[in-house]
Amino acid sequence: MIKTLFKKQLLETTIFLRRNKQNTYTFIGYSLFSLMIVVLCCALVILLSLKLCGPLTERGYGWLYFSLIGMIATAIGVFCSIFTTHSTLYEAKDNELLLSMPIRPGYIFLTRMFSIYLVTLVLESLILIPAMIIYAWTVSVTIEFFLSSAVILLLFPLLALTISCLFSWLIALFSVKVRIIGTPFVFALLFAAFFCYCFIQLEVLLTTLLQTTVSIHPGFQIVFCPIYHM
Repeated sequence: MIKTLFKKQLLETTIFLRRNKQNTYTFIGYSLFSLMIVVLCCALVILLSLKLCGPLTERGYGWLYFSLIGMIATAIGVFCSIFTTHSTLYEAKDNELLLSMPIRPGYIFLTRMFSIYLVTLVLESLILIPAMIIYAWTVSVTIEFFLSSAVILLLFPLLALTISCLFSWLIALFSVKVRIIGTPFVFALLFAAFFCYCFIQLEVLLTTLLQTTVSIHPGFQIVFCPIYHM
């Protein structure tokens, strides 16, 4: 049963591609657009990593390099998966049908969470993998680095997934209480505006962090504990 649920959820995750595959030109257009987004994202991460990795590792602040990359990956993961989480967990059209069948609710929840985890894993890999490659190219690393990097790639999306589930639950709760049409869309606009503002101020934020690395070390370790231990 759980295998069937996993297969169903994976098919739902890729339904957008399968729909457009019937139209060759539409499928090619979306594929090229997706490839362009991937290349652009990787290029931006590589440029940022090249700018940060050398100066930080020379000063002995390699932890800050990975913490910054981890924060960016988490932000991207949350931003891109929060509304997927909302629609998958709270607005799925087959919720009542599946719950009426002799299937454990835990299995339904597990398969839905796994599909969201896969989406988050792909998104964060676009950030983490180029950054790890740049670090390995800049600093002399051992096999332990690649083993730990593989573990990080698999476990780190759980942080963004947790945050996405929390915010999507708040959006669902707010939608039920207020009952305003388009509430998720309003939250999406607000979240996108905040994300764009942080991206515009990225240069200022990075400069401030580099200048106050020593003083922020204890506070950073406490406030951003999972990202610090990355």
